[in-house]
Amino acid sequence: MWMMRPKRDPKPRYWMRVFLNPFVHKKGNGAIVRRMARLDIFPYNKFSLGKESIIEDFSVINNGVGDVSIGGNTIIGIGCIIIGPVIIGSNVMLAQHIVMSGLNHGYENVSIPPSQQDVDCKLITVEENVWIGANAVITAGVTIGKHM
Repeated sequence: MWMMRPKRDPKPRYWMRVFLNPFVHKKGNGAIVRRMARLDIFPYNKFSLGKESIIEDFSVINNGVGDVSIGGNTIIGIGCIIIGPVIIGSNVMLAQHIVMSGLNHGYENVSIPPSQQDVDCKLITVEENVWIGANAVITAGVTIGKHM
């Protein structure tokens, strides 16, 4: 694990981002990832970006704890944060500064800080033809149906 990421750092090492990830993860034709977007994607979980989709600047995509799948013709707005496990369908529009996190830290044991407790992951599903407005927060286990 130490070869994949530095200790206490969620970002993959440079060699993984440049040499390994382009061969492991799928990116559809015409898909655009803006230069200032941060993709913290690891090879041990899946990541796919559909054709003609866009990930705007200052967005963060992290598949460290679960798969992330983004459908075709989908727009991830400026400053969005997506932490897997997440499935986003086709023709979805996410406005600015949306947080989708399928990860929750435990907090039940008050004698242990939450950062040291076990994590709980539940799938977030956003079906096709959905628009989500700015500053929304979508938590673990939520499903948003078609045309919502």
